[in-house]
Amino acid sequence: MANETNTGWVRLYRSTLGWEWFDDPLTLQLWVVCLLKANYLPTRWRGVEIERGAFVTSVDSLCAETGQTTRQIRTRLARLQASGEISVRATNYKSIITVCKFDTYQPLENENDKRPTNSCEGLRRVAGKKVAKIDKPNDKPKTHIINSNTDDYSDDTKQNDKQNDNQSTNERQTQLFSSDNSIRIYKEEYKELKESLSSRARAAEAERETFFEIFFFKNFQNPDYEVERFCANYEASGWIRKNGQAATDRPALARTWTQEDKNAAPRFNADFLAKYRRFYGLAKQMNPALAPIFIHDLELIFIDTERKRLTFRCTRQMAEAVEANVRFFRDNFFDKHFAGWTLHYQTPRI
Repeated sequence: MANETNTGWVRLYRSTLGWEWFDDPLTLQLWVVCLLKANYLPTRWRGVEIERGAFVTSVDSLCAETGQTTRQIRTRLARLQASGEISVRATNYKSIITVCKFDTYQPLENENDKRPTNSCEGLRRVAGKKVAKIDKPNDKPKTHIINSNTDDYSDDTKQNDKQNDNQSTNERQTQLFSSDNSIRIYKEEYKELKESLSSRARAAEAERETFFEIFFFKNFQNPDYEVERFCANYEASGWIRKNGQAATDRPALARTWTQEDKNAAPRFNADFLAKYRRFYGLAKQMNPALAPIFIHDLELIFIDTERKRLTFRCTRQMAEAVEANVRFFRDNFFDKHFAGWTLHYQTPRI
């Protein structure tokens, strides 16, 4: 596949500063990567048409390019989808990400780059020569202070005022920072505030993880996307239910949530998902830090009853985690429910 992203540039408007995910560095990083990787012209990849503004990738590839974890990539992709920045279409081994409104960021026919004149410069350069700046009609004339004793124009009054201002400023600074104890108190308050914000962020992330688990085992097609929809919906209302009461039990509220496409086919086999849920509960008890990889990194499963083959379409990280804990996996899931079967992995190529 021809690579059109190694040269050229894309537009990045200052309005990005007001973008809803601008203060999330990982989402911003992934968004810029999508803009830079999107194909400038339509192309083909393994018989699949890749339209302008789209590119072929995988979660593993994005992890390698950004340094983010699989879970972080999936969460940020869901946020970009929920905010209407991208769309994602899965294929057998890869995913096709399309940047919505790509023409806004990379028009086919660029106008001549007209550089605005820097109004802060005192001189303008024309053909390599310095030309005095011409005052505009709206420029306010300079006002001078007349010395009442000599009737001459003087700047003494300005200098005196400036000295008085500096003196009063120094006095205020001396009064404000005269006590070392005050500085120590400010530092302690800042430290407490920073720790409080960090704990809030961790609590919010843990809450989103709970929502993801609920939506995963509700067999939603895209749990990450539904987490963003769910949170955006209730954060806008201040977590108030339709009956006007506050949502005190948010996980219970999440269990009543329905996915956007109500007619979407189930993602997993219902019987498999029920068995897998029990295994996940045990894994979470044994290793809470490792357990999320078994649901975040599992994309699809294929059950071949004739050949007795169970295939996981998952990331390399999940395949490695299963193999590293193969005894636990076999004792608590595979041998219990698929005795005599073989396990296979279908992982994307980087």
